[in-house]
Amino acid sequence: MRYFLLIISVLTCMSSVAQHNHGGDEENDKALFKYAPQHGGEIVAAGKYKLEIVSNPLQKEEKLLVYMLKKNDKEIALKEASAKIVVQYKDDKTDTLKMEMHNGHFVTADIDLTLPVRIFFEIQIGHKTVTASYYYEGLKKHSHENH
Repeated sequence: MRYFLLIISVLTCMSSVAQHNHGGDEENDKALFKYAPQHGGEIVAAGKYKLEIVSNPLQKEEKLLVYMLKKNDKEIALKEASAKIVVQYKDDKTDTLKMEMHNGHFVTADIDLTLPVRIFFEIQIGHKTVTASYYYEGLKKHSHENH
């Protein structure tokens, strides 16, 4: 009988916890959306700016996209700017690549994002140089062994 009462108590507690805020809170939903990166990438600090880095390792044309952001996370529409990256692979091999300007952001297809890499960014906007670094884990290999 004690176990029966214990089980009923646990189920009652779980039921009341599960019902709490099940409908969602519109204010919390808006706040979460407000701080989500606009293009689905990751945000990296870059001096007084931020970079939103979007990685698409399986794309042919746009494997790595970089958007410049103000501190308030608003995108800066770049017109006259240039960017280069130094890609450091796990074996310490490095590649220096120029990123192309495309619709106000930078893009490159010349990077292998299936592997883990550290990327060092150098962006020139007028007379200002913005730098940042970013670590990308690469595509994780999943084992499907049967035990």
